[in-house]
Amino acid sequence: YTLICQYGGTQMENVIINKRQEEIVALASNGYTEDAIASSLGISRSTVKYHKQKLFRSLGVCSMNEVIKKIYEYKLKKGTR
Repeated sequence: YTLICQYGGTQMENVIINKRQEEIVALASNGYTEDAIASSLGISRSTVKYHKQKLFRSLGVCSMNEVIKKIYEYKLKKGTR
């Protein structure tokens, strides 16, 4: 089975991430699973998946690891954490 990424790369300056997406990224970066994220935020697993897919499309990536890496690198570049 092969994952083919359908999203093209995007510059972080052009991306707006909402508060819920920030919360999901923060929990995912701490190793939370989709089920644990959903439980922690009081939302359904499908809502977590929806936000993840929006992040993937916005950032032009195919995994949460790539989302986390891209946001981390952007924050380093901007001098924020």
